[in-house]
Amino acid sequence: PPPPPPPPPPPPPLLGNAPPPPPPNVNAPPPPPPGTSEMPPPPPPQQQAASNVPLTKDDPRLSKFFTYIRIKVPLHSFVDKMTALGYDPEWLKTPDVPSPLGPYVEEADDVDDDVDDDESDLSDDDF
Repeated sequence: PPPPPPPPPPPPPLLGNAPPPPPPNVNAPPPPPPGTSEMPPPPPPQQQAASNVPLTKDDPRLSKFFTYIRIKVPLHSFVDKMTALGYDPEWLKTPDVPSPLGPYVEEADDVDDDVDDDESDLSDDDF
């Protein structure tokens, strides 16, 4: 029979009670600093909002709720209305960020007040 393999070399001496460091992995991200939690870092703030996205406080769809706050209407008085419209009352806490509703597009009227369709086809020659 073949002789048994030689025993592995002894581990290097440890300083204190700390475990030996793991082998380096050049593809791994750097470890978090000691004492930090395992939570990922928050996303970076938006550098610049799109020019057609108003600030939350300037969004016409939300302006009346900021008016209520300004004139000291209790929040509980209109929170249900905001929720019914699909708006999150938490948005009122961040008035200076781009509106979470996105770009504001003014709704077009269905009726054109400047043109009367019945008379637009008539001319003076028809009389």
